[in-house]
Amino acid sequence: MPRNVDKPANRIEDIHGMADFISQYPGVDSTRIGLLGICGGGGYSLAAAETDKRFKSIATISMFNSGLVRRNGMQDSQLDTIQQRLQQASDARAQEVAGGEVLYSGDANLTDEQIAKLPFALYRQGYEYYWKTHAHPNSTFKYTTSSLLDLMNSEITTY
Repeated sequence: MPRNVDKPANRIEDIHGMADFISQYPGVDSTRIGLLGICGGGGYSLAAAETDKRFKSIATISMFNSGLVRRNGMQDSQLDTIQQRLQQASDARAQEVAGGEVLYSGDANLTDEQIAKLPFALYRQGYEYYWKTHAHPNSTFKYTTSSLLDLMNSEITTY
């Protein structure tokens, strides 16, 4: 599997695993766990808590619904390209399986001028925070283009 694969199910499973881990500590009531999700983690926290009934209180800060935005675009700006982007993701996966080059989406290597021209304030602020002021040296905005097959199919508010 290539690096930077982004599967919502893996992120949700990480949250379940966190509950498993902290439940091992003395004094932790594993039937009343609180959960805080920030940005994309807010959406994944809601998805985890929908099925894992150990979570009794959930809070989000600046929640980002990754599935909705990857599918429809920010504020439904990409509704007319859903099928085209799914085809690109399907083609990218087929290319990976055939041993070809792994294609990536979500480039974060933008100049200040390019960031200033992004159409949504949330994206501009996200680049400022996650790419410039609080970037982790091993983190990127990129993910395999084939990841869009899972990202665009992700529903975090189904129950």
